[in-house]
Amino acid sequence: MDASSTSFWERRPWLGAILFALLVSGVGLFLAIKVGQRPHLRSTWSLVSKIHRGHYDAATPWRNDPIRVLVRIRTHDEANAPIVGAQVALIAEGFKVVSRGFTAPPEGHIHLPVPERFARAVFNGEIRAAAIIPGGSTVWGEIPPPKEGMTSLQIGLESTRTIQVSLVDAEGRLVTKVARVNPLGADGIKPAFSTPWTLERGTARIAGVRRDAALLLETQVAGHAPVRTHLSAARESIQIPLGAPCAQLSVPLRNGQNKPLRNHPIRLRVEDEAGVRPIRMIHTDPDGHLRTDLQPGNQMRLILTGRETTKGAILETPRLQPNEVWKPAAVRIAEFPVLLRGKVLKPDGTPCADAMVTVRPWGQTGRVETTRTSRDLGEFVVRCAPFSNPVFVTAFCEGLAGGIHEQIAPTAHAALTIRLAVTGRISGVVDAVAAVIEEGVTVIAVLPGIRNSAAALHATHVERDGRFELLGVATGVYDILVVRGDEAAHVIEKVLVAPEGGATDPRLTTIRIR
Repeated sequence: MDASSTSFWERRPWLGAILFALLVSGVGLFLAIKVGQRPHLRSTWSLVSKIHRGHYDAATPWRNDPIRVLVRIRTHDEANAPIVGAQVALIAEGFKVVSRGFTAPPEGHIHLPVPERFARAVFNGEIRAAAIIPGGSTVWGEIPPPKEGMTSLQIGLESTRTIQVSLVDAEGRLVTKVARVNPLGADGIKPAFSTPWTLERGTARIAGVRRDAALLLETQVAGHAPVRTHLSAARESIQIPLGAPCAQLSVPLRNGQNKPLRNHPIRLRVEDEAGVRPIRMIHTDPDGHLRTDLQPGNQMRLILTGRETTKGAILETPRLQPNEVWKPAAVRIAEFPVLLRGKVLKPDGTPCADAMVTVRPWGQTGRVETTRTSRDLGEFVVRCAPFSNPVFVTAFCEGLAGGIHEQIAPTAHAALTIRLAVTGRISGVVDAVAAVIEEGVTVIAVLPGIRNSAAALHATHVERDGRFELLGVATGVYDILVVRGDEAAHVIEKVLVAPEGGATDPRLTTIRIR
């Protein structure tokens, strides 16, 4: 047969055998890797739900992460008896919570997962176990090196007690609603690394509480106002009353492409007649709805902000009644309108790059919006929800005194030019008895006519000898408030700060307070 008539493969039979062997080896290697990794690459939530029925933080960030290691933690008392209902956590360097949960019956233990991204840290001994002690200090435990994806340790808790908590209505009957209880210290401070205990059917055991510590229990139930209850050091059980009914919000959220925002973090800021309430972080439901409780009675402005602070939406509520569910039409999270724009200049007139620009309500407490100037032209744009009152704008840059624009209408769109100044200072002496100084006295500089410390442009504490010094003050006129506790004990109006030498007002020489 002529060699030219034979095929390529007939002339090279060995090449086909090599390629076939490589293909079989590659498929075998791929399957071996997948089968070998399979037990450790399941989602954390599906794996731990099968291994253990302990309680986990429902908002845990590792819910859908693959895991490499499980850490079994058992808590016990002085007699080595198991403690059920104690909160434990895995803490990485920088005090970052890796995972946490509550020990469960019958042995007072739980399996805490270590996500894949923290696997190296646990092998290097960079993660520690912690038991959260309401009313006391955190108890730490060292995690032994894992073997075959598992490790275990025990944490002994001394001088602790378990509190039986029940949720009841006005008639004292058990309320089988899901509630979340935060055991705070007597001073209202939340324990480090703590997450609320959950009352599944109206009851729960809060274990690991310091035996001689009084607590403040903060209880939250969906559809009801939060309730704070004092618990004395001697008690081991308590009935918590159900809070007053709230109104509820249920609104579908959409993105710029009009698609539902599912499981999306939203910052909710509420403004009403009483002022601005603390920001709440809420996640939308899997169907893209934002659901939360609202205080009934007042008309409110709801400012919703997404991951980008320049994008959001505004809702104006009617006066809601208790138990009323307000369902406005779908809201799109889009860019806020431009509230203000402008530029920041140095004293010589050149652009000031990376200066901090702040917008806040004039003469009252309220929300504060911040942005930075561009690195080339020193320009800024403030995108945010409109303010209902006039605002004042300040700009600060390291090494220079802040510049101020006063009482700007909240709907102004004109470009501002803020010129910074050479830094000045305000100094003086507060004449008061030593006990008053020891309690804490603060001196703040505000714009004229403002009488609250929330609008402070500069602030400092008074030294033990009564002296104080406010640095970085710009040229201009200020009111000086001497604050003792939460109230202004003395006010000095219209103190002039000169371009050179600072303030020389003789009224600052001796400020007497009692």
